[in-house]
Amino acid sequence: NYLTTCALKSSVCRKYLGDFPGYKLQMLLELHQGGKANSCITQLGWTAQVLRRTLGSMLTSPGIRNLLPALLVRFWRCSSTDQTELLRWKEVAYPHQAPLDPKLAPPENPFQSFWLGYNIVASEMNKLAPPLPVNPYSNSSGGVQFYNVTTVQEGVFGFTSATTTTLSYVSQAWYQQYDLPDGFQQYPKLTVPVIMLNGNMDPQTNHVWMEYTAAKYNSPLLRTVTVPWSPHGTAGDSPLRSNPEVSCGQLIISAFFENPSKPLNTTCLDDLLEPDWDGVYPTTASTVHTLFGPNATFWGNP
Repeated sequence: NYLTTCALKSSVCRKYLGDFPGYKLQMLLELHQGGKANSCITQLGWTAQVLRRTLGSMLTSPGIRNLLPALLVRFWRCSSTDQTELLRWKEVAYPHQAPLDPKLAPPENPFQSFWLGYNIVASEMNKLAPPLPVNPYSNSSGGVQFYNVTTVQEGVFGFTSATTTTLSYVSQAWYQQYDLPDGFQQYPKLTVPVIMLNGNMDPQTNHVWMEYTAAKYNSPLLRTVTVPWSPHGTAGDSPLRSNPEVSCGQLIISAFFENPSKPLNTTCLDDLLEPDWDGVYPTTASTVHTLFGPNATFWGNP
């Protein structure tokens, strides 16, 4: 969706990646996984699955996601310059990442792991699980399997994942620690004003979930706001064109708490800073120099 929008919004993006860059990424990964190895992926020591999840994790940051088109064009073109810049990108952004089991998420920063977050929530609701192995990313019995989340999602959040295997670390200790109160996992009747914000480019909590939740509450006390271009953290990740240091989401929330009974002031939504489809923002250029090299440009050199 992000890459498709890049082509729709930017003629420069279309010039380098065509009308359907999302399909170009899919083709690149499928060809690599199917045996027609891409040398730019191979030199990183990664599988197609690890690369897919590494790129996907970038969608949660409004600044870092700007580099997705730049990375895709380098992987697709894979010139000698591209190979050098991609190696630097890995060394700077993922310095501790070794070749991984394709079933595991990149472990260089476990605090940013969505599945590890599920483990933390689960541990608060249930009896203590068995001790972690020495290597918390191990696939051994009792280890944390980040890609299997069915049990956690069903047990904690009340919705079912598309995956069918179990998360061994949690499933081996899935015994209730607390007595569940009446009405657990049921929507309460609202008695005070409530506001919900969701970014329409949120890769972690899909915008559809907010619409579903709002329909369940079905209350005039509930106000919902869709924040265009924003990823996961709408409060902080919705910068303004007029002042990128100010977040539209924070302005809306602050105004709501000052006077919850007043109509929402959402005028800042018209002043949102779009993603850097062309790679021309000064902050993007700075990131490109840090990750690809001091002389690198956004779209690179053939």
